[in-house]
Amino acid sequence: MTKAEVFYFSYTGTCKKIAKFLGTELNLPIKEIKPPRLPYLAWLALSFIPGVPIPSKVPLPQSENLILVFPKWTINCPPITYFYFLCKKRGVKLKKILLIISYGGFREEPYAKHYVRKFKDLSDEIKLFLIKRKETEEKLPSLLEWIKKNLEI
Repeated sequence: MTKAEVFYFSYTGTCKKIAKFLGTELNLPIKEIKPPRLPYLAWLALSFIPGVPIPSKVPLPQSENLILVFPKWTINCPPITYFYFLCKKRGVKLKKILLIISYGGFREEPYAKHYVRKFKDLSDEIKLFLIKRKETEEKLPSLLEWIKKNLEI
């Protein structure tokens, strides 16, 4: 069994870049959460509805640890909410979940805390790393060290 897997949802490509970097550097499988492709305004509207899931193509985690990379929208990220509900419904229980949230600039803390609380159902240990979109390149090395420390890789 693999020590961890990297799952991600990316609309603009930033989270994909982060996930691919981590997968390559840590030699971990990378799995994309693939929702239907909707226009930006549709995503924006859906992100205002708390807890609304968007059915997405995604496998279930196969390892004991999960690295989940996703963007901050307004108050909800529908593909990630769907992934959470899918895992909960299938009885997924993980040792650790590392949430990595890419954000543009406002109210990222309450958004992040919401997802930490939500994913507590799937694991007793949830860790969080926030990364500002415009600082992605410069923060990747510190993110990598943070993951190595938290997954003991």
